[in-house]
Amino acid sequence: PEPVLGDVTVTLRSDGRFGQQDYLNWPQVFSLDKPYLGLIPHRPWDTRHPACVLWDSPRAEDFSRANNHPDGEAFGRLSSATLNQLARALQTIRSPLATYRTAADTKLRQYREWQARPAPRGPPTPDLDQQIHFLQSRLSELSTLEARLSLAFDMFTGPATYGQTVIQWGPLHRCYAECWAWLEWQK
Repeated sequence: PEPVLGDVTVTLRSDGRFGQQDYLNWPQVFSLDKPYLGLIPHRPWDTRHPACVLWDSPRAEDFSRANNHPDGEAFGRLSSATLNQLARALQTIRSPLATYRTAADTKLRQYREWQARPAPRGPPTPDLDQQIHFLQSRLSELSTLEARLSLAFDMFTGPATYGQTVIQWGPLHRCYAECWAWLEWQK
């Protein structure tokens, strides 16, 4: 794989992904806004890993139809077994994200306690303020990523057509991969 350079037209494919321009499939050029995108994971080598399901697309048998109206597409939902597979996959990233959040919150509280202490004589040390700002920024990014991941999963709880369900799979996969890469970038 090679990074896509220059002006490109990004088109949503029928599998909910963006083909060659999708950062799930190809390396990306470095971005100051999202420097971690270069760490997007590939499909886990261990096929028993719960997240492997995200690299697939839902099959027709994963979809439970709710109607069979002859004049329109059938509406339905992902089967409960498939939803459970997705929930297990997401838990593999939600647990480490929660661990990171807990550690960052603890460190932030500690820094704020230090900041509240009377300052020693001499010039102020900006390091503590910078560390607090850094942690607040990381926690804000984390909240955004977690919200996007939850919203992408919640899209599967309502009725949709099979085609819409397939298209919704790509954003869930992207959110998972972005959360994973962000966590790796923090190490």
